[in-house]
Amino acid sequence: MNIEECIEFLGYRLDRIDQPMVDLAVPIFNGITATNGGLHVNRNRLAKMALPDHQLKQVDRVWRVGIWDDTNARGISIFENESLIEALRAAVKYVKKNWGIAK
Repeated sequence: MNIEECIEFLGYRLDRIDQPMVDLAVPIFNGITATNGGLHVNRNRLAKMALPDHQLKQVDRVWRVGIWDDTNARGISIFENESLIEALRAAVKYVKKNWGIAK
């Protein structure tokens, strides 16, 4: 199966496809505020930091495919791989195995 066929097969079960940065190293002090109640992290500030291209190229990334799964306590099963097609194929294989779909 190619990417389009996998996505079509998963259909309504597909929750998300994303590619988070795994080992991103940014200066932490930009998004942290010290108050009398303790330290507060501004996640939006950390997430919106601009990194130059040479640093972005050094960051490891992984593809994650999430599907709705009522057999999982969290309701979502996540499949990871360095390539998108392999993560999608793992999700398709899981659906075929657990739901007995032979398409």
